[in-house]
Amino acid sequence: MAAELASSFAVHGAEHAAEIGIAVTEMGPAPGYQGDNDGDHAVGTFAADGYVTLLEHGIMNIDWLELHNGTFLSERSRTLGPAYKGIQLAHRLAGPGDTLVTAVSSDTAVQAHAARRADGDTTLMLVNTSHNLTAFVNLRITGASNWSAGVRYDYAPAEDGIRSGNVVGPTELTELGETLEFELPPFAVTNVILTP
Repeated sequence: MAAELASSFAVHGAEHAAEIGIAVTEMGPAPGYQGDNDGDHAVGTFAADGYVTLLEHGIMNIDWLELHNGTFLSERSRTLGPAYKGIQLAHRLAGPGDTLVTAVSSDTAVQAHAARRADGDTTLMLVNTSHNLTAFVNLRITGASNWSAGVRYDYAPAEDGIRSGNVVGPTELTELGETLEFELPPFAVTNVILTP
């Protein structure tokens, strides 16, 4: 869709085509979505992967559909919803001044995203889209293999009755080498921050 819009801008925007940006002014789950066996956790996973995917396609702005509908923030209890947690992970991947770079997963159930931060760190987001299978990922990043430190954040369905899950971390990573190995729980999002 982004490529089709860019083509349309080139035709109709003439010399101003490069100045036309795309904004997603309302993003969220399908209307009437009530959750499933994974509870509202699916909304958080969708938010994390969706925000980063849209940014990778050059979208200049993304707004969650409603801030007080329970998916982002509960109006009555002020509880942080699953979309808040997913967007929090997207922000941990990259912020202003950082550069999104290509990441490819060999496992079709795992979506991979990466960024090079302005401070020199490399960040990864791995999304296991499988509802019932743990994924084991071996990762090698070209051009940067000497990591002095790393931390990991995980967002997975909670077993303590919190339907939207929790972001757990930072968990320190040890024994870093040229190849990084991760175990990803089913239907989870994992962020990794690596310091050279």
